[in-house]
Amino acid sequence: MRPSLALFALTLAFAAPSVSAQAPMDDVLWVSSRGSKTLTKYSRFGEVLQTVNLARTPRRVLRAPDGKLWVIEFISTTFSIHDRNGKLIKSVTAKKSGRPYGLAFDKRGYAYVTNTTSNAVDEYKPDGTFVRSVVVPANPLGIAIDYSTIKSMGNIWIAHRNKPGQVTKIPISTFKPTTFTLPSTAAIMPTTVVCTYEGIAKDSNVFIGGDRSDKLWKIDQKGKFTGPITTAVGYNYCAGMAIDRKNRLWTVGRPGVVAIIDTATNKTIKTFNAAPANKDCGGVVMDSIGRAWIMDRGWSTAGTFQRYDDQGKMELGAPAGANIYGMVDAAGFAYAYVVNPFGDEDKDRVVNFVEIMAGTSPYDPLSTPALSFDTRGISRVGSTPYLDAVSSSKGTMVVLFSAGTGSPLSVPAFKGQFLLDLKTLFYTVAMPSPGKLNLPIPANPALAGISYQLQGLFVSGTPQFTNTSGIYISK
Repeated sequence: MRPSLALFALTLAFAAPSVSAQAPMDDVLWVSSRGSKTLTKYSRFGEVLQTVNLARTPRRVLRAPDGKLWVIEFISTTFSIHDRNGKLIKSVTAKKSGRPYGLAFDKRGYAYVTNTTSNAVDEYKPDGTFVRSVVVPANPLGIAIDYSTIKSMGNIWIAHRNKPGQVTKIPISTFKPTTFTLPSTAAIMPTTVVCTYEGIAKDSNVFIGGDRSDKLWKIDQKGKFTGPITTAVGYNYCAGMAIDRKNRLWTVGRPGVVAIIDTATNKTIKTFNAAPANKDCGGVVMDSIGRAWIMDRGWSTAGTFQRYDDQGKMELGAPAGANIYGMVDAAGFAYAYVVNPFGDEDKDRVVNFVEIMAGTSPYDPLSTPALSFDTRGISRVGSTPYLDAVSSSKGTMVVLFSAGTGSPLSVPAFKGQFLLDLKTLFYTVAMPSPGKLNLPIPANPALAGISYQLQGLFVSGTPQFTNTSGIYISK
């Protein structure tokens, strides 16, 4: 152990452990698997953190703003609510023996569930208590909530898989629906809706995806449709679209093709192939700092979970876990960016929108525009990812490497908390902050599957710990 690391370990040895305040929604990604009846939790560095076995077959999982997991069950009259570690809290039976399908949360944490047999949208409190219901046209599937100002609660948008296709808008404040019918020339049968973020005090637009067509449509707040918008992605399904932090639309289709679309011009910026193993996509989602993850969905074999940079270049392929016919959780980023941009999910006194624009996490109180620390770039065998350290003051950052994370430790006279496993610390190195540090990975296939954790310690002035980061080495 080098002297600096020995001194640091000695300092921590005398520090009393303390409980770290958790952000309401963990800074992780979840995948539900219909084929294996599991939930898989991933770090945003690609490591499988946990697999949860379920009693019933899930259709999808979404995280609520308070951190609970809501699981919509496949062709069932029930959905279930779990704690952040997947432990069942309660099972809820839909009203009128309906079948829940889509799910979204408003900025209060209230849940809205599309009910496909009773043709309704049901509202629930954060604890799963039923509040009210409103009847809508037949076949309500996908659901999204648009941009909310500080005063406004926003609107619920519903995709109806009808011919001709329909979209319903429900202001949360009045709960009175208005339905808009697509032009008769539109071939699409809507299954998916996603709302854009157009800027402060500007209304969202809503993009519509579906099946029976490879074309998208867009609708504004007054019900005016724009389309068809041509893509090359094939059929779209629920969880098949996501908005990134540049307000671009990512949409995925059955053939495993992805399109990135400029939401202002409706022009396709880039098209590329994903899902190399199974030629099928189970959805696209943005992690907390706005990087795209795409589920390579297998019908009988486990799929991979892939991370892409903002130009559509694959950065890593996370392990499959038990993801047979998996669907990704799309709650975290969209909630912070569109539904509640003026909230402060991690209670670090920086609102969600500011964090997203800075590329820091709205779900990690140690990741702020003033001080953050993250691994970026491709982390596959033979590549060179890098550490990106940001600080509002110039100084020196000590980077600590460990095999894993541990119980949070508070250190006297240090800001933040030490979050790594002290026993497996194996390396330290200094770097400038702000600045970058390359982390080359040898071209050795045996390294695939190895992961390690990192944390920064800003030592210029009062020592301050950063958020943790990590590397998962993929093939």
